[in-house]
Amino acid sequence: MVGRRKSKRRREAETAGKIPKVSFGFSEPVAKGFNVPVDWPGLSASASAFVQRSMTAILRIAKAETDEKLAEALAAPTDVGMIARAISNTDVASTAVAELDPFASLIARGAEVKQMLIQQAGGLLSASEVAKARGLSPQAIYKQRKSHKLLSVPYAGEEKYPAIQFDREGRPLPGLSAVLEALDLGPWGTLDFLLTADTEIDGLSPIEVLRDHPDRLEELLRLAGTQGEHGPG
Repeated sequence: MVGRRKSKRRREAETAGKIPKVSFGFSEPVAKGFNVPVDWPGLSASASAFVQRSMTAILRIAKAETDEKLAEALAAPTDVGMIARAISNTDVASTAVAELDPFASLIARGAEVKQMLIQQAGGLLSASEVAKARGLSPQAIYKQRKSHKLLSVPYAGEEKYPAIQFDREGRPLPGLSAVLEALDLGPWGTLDFLLTADTEIDGLSPIEVLRDHPDRLEELLRLAGTQGEHGPG
């Protein structure tokens, strides 16, 4: 019995000892669910593997979930937020995923919250950008951060500065340092506090008080001093 003739591509793959790759254009039916390596032009092997695994997870979610739940994820303001919202939604993420990585949903939800805070804060600035805007050196900005005169949050492997803490001239809002000194919530918790409206200050957010009502600083400091008193230790 004559065997089936192997394709040139299959012969070359076997000779090289490699599994055949699928092109970026998905000439084979979406790489059969990305179960074989995908060749992503311009990316390293690690980057290609990351994209492949990410796409596999996204396809699994897209196939399993309802249009209503997917629309909820699509309502996120950023691409990262959309993915985080889909993964963190227990109705979207499969039970198998939750069993394999029980912290995945919590991590994704935290990522979505951070993206929302970044958007509300007007974006994040690097130390170099802040230094240039203020006519200072990056070292001076570092010292101001360490002395609680500026707020930074860890993001993408470096310290970033929420734009909302500066006035139009690039100066820190009056009273910001005193508020930062009064808080012990960690960088992201502090940013959340500054951006969240509170009935104790007439429905304003602390950053609005600093920006528009500097005469209410003492009131704001009393509120800052109560943070964490009733929360988990």
